[in-house]
Amino acid sequence: MVDVSGVTDLSRFYYKCQNILTIPALKTAFATTMAEMLAYCSSLRSFPYIDTSSVEDMDSMCYNCTSLVLFPQLITSRVKNMSWMFSSCTSLITIPALDCHSATNVSNMFYGCKALTTIPYLNTKSTTNMKKMFADCIKLERIEGLDFDSVTDMSNIFSGCNKLKYLLIYNIGKSPLEFYNFSEASNWGTGGELNRSSLIESLVEYSYDRKSNNMSTATIRLSADTK
Repeated sequence: MVDVSGVTDLSRFYYKCQNILTIPALKTAFATTMAEMLAYCSSLRSFPYIDTSSVEDMDSMCYNCTSLVLFPQLITSRVKNMSWMFSSCTSLITIPALDCHSATNVSNMFYGCKALTTIPYLNTKSTTNMKKMFADCIKLERIEGLDFDSVTDMSNIFSGCNKLKYLLIYNIGKSPLEFYNFSEASNWGTGGELNRSSLIESLVEYSYDRKSNNMSTATIRLSADTK
């Protein structure tokens, strides 16, 4: 046990500790930032439970942890910045559910996670920036749910996600964004009725009625295969 119970800023705490395989238990109840805390720990395979109940900034927390296979459930209900949080974690296969309802920035959060196959539901209703959130996740097949309530930048969010077939999205059209480009998710809705249902539910059942709420028309771009 490492007692850092009085510390509020744990940013770069283990930054570039390239040979560690794990870290000891930490008392972190008062920590508010863990930005780049484990970044570039390229040999890190896992880490124990960390009390993240007060943390608001996890920017690049596990960036380039190329050997990271799993991590425990994290309390993320207060986190506002999750950008680059797991970017380039190339060995990460799956993740636990993460509460993102306070996060405004999740850009590049899983960028380059080349082994990820499934993403659980992420409550992203407050998120404005989703740029490249899943870019280059070349094995990603399923995303259980995303909220597009507030998104203003979704550029290249699914770039390189050619295996993504099941994608459930809530409230497409609710934010001021007027162009939704899903063409990079080129296989969305293909490969079976369940995948097709996720497409229909996202675009019809769970989409936002802009006309009834006196909003301008929005444009959705889909790939030819999806259409």
